[in-house]
Amino acid sequence: MPATRRASEFFSPAPLLAVALLATNDHFLKAAFHNTLTGKLSDFAGCFFLPLYVSAMLSFVTRWSLQRRLWLGAITTLAIFIPVSVSRAAADFVCRTVELIAIPLGIGAQRIASDPTDLIAVPMICLAVLYAQKVNRCVAASS
Repeated sequence: MPATRRASEFFSPAPLLAVALLATNDHFLKAAFHNTLTGKLSDFAGCFFLPLYVSAMLSFVTRWSLQRRLWLGAITTLAIFIPVSVSRAAADFVCRTVELIAIPLGIGAQRIASDPTDLIAVPMICLAVLYAQKVNRCVAASS
């Protein structure tokens, strides 16, 4: 099975657009506008693409079903997003962990603002799972 077909839940327009939105927001829009909207855009985008990304990466190293990978992606996203949203210590820990990869790649120091109102983005995780199921049905139908 081709790699992109195997990981079609992530390598499709909506999740890739979410990644682009997160990068644009974090590197340009927040600096230019620094308002409530820019503060939440990354949360919504991240909650959408992260479960799909985790699922896609698992598709390369396991033979698990899409459903199983999506569940693990959703649980992983919740396990990271909720503590980071409500705990400054958790946010700092995630930043330090991400920096282990980011700094050698020239991305630089990371900053995550801990804000319980970010939890408003959690429903995007469910939307991501539904999206992946729809993409999977479309890919299967076109095969």
